[in-house]
Amino acid sequence: ARAESDLASADHDAQADCTTLVGSSTYHGTAVRFATAANTFYGWNWAFSTTNNFILDKVVAGVRTELGRVGTVPDPGAGPNLTKTQINGSTLKGFLSGAEKLSLTDTAITGGTRTGLYSIQTIGANRARWDNFQAADLAGGVVGPLLGGRLVKHGILQGRLVRA
Repeated sequence: ARAESDLASADHDAQADCTTLVGSSTYHGTAVRFATAANTFYGWNWAFSTTNNFILDKVVAGVRTELGRVGTVPDPGAGPNLTKTQINGSTLKGFLSGAEKLSLTDTAITGGTRTGLYSIQTIGANRARWDNFQAADLAGGVVGPLLGGRLVKHGILQGRLVRA
């Protein structure tokens, strides 16, 4: 799912609380620099499974490439867990519950001013409950992508998310 409106800059972050309802090798996180027509974005997720990996990916023209991983970390629990992806220039960072888990650089995706949610199903059901979605430009103040340039922070996501 992606936000329907653009942010002002390609340097931004996206975050949301995620509660994993079924831990059957599912990956959940947020996405930045999303370009709809190109099906291109950076994604941060945690693999909620027996190994609990934190992963940064890029998806270019619909093809997923893993950029980095922190493996076999303590289970963060079903949640809710705050997951956040941040892109600033070529530096991509992934956070869980306020702590930076992985940082790397990549120059493949330079545009894309939308954000969204990123989920992958590998085995079984892919179910998660999302709450408190926010997105903001890193410079020039906070801008929300969902309701006419106003930051959106509600118990239930408001505005329109569309399936990518």
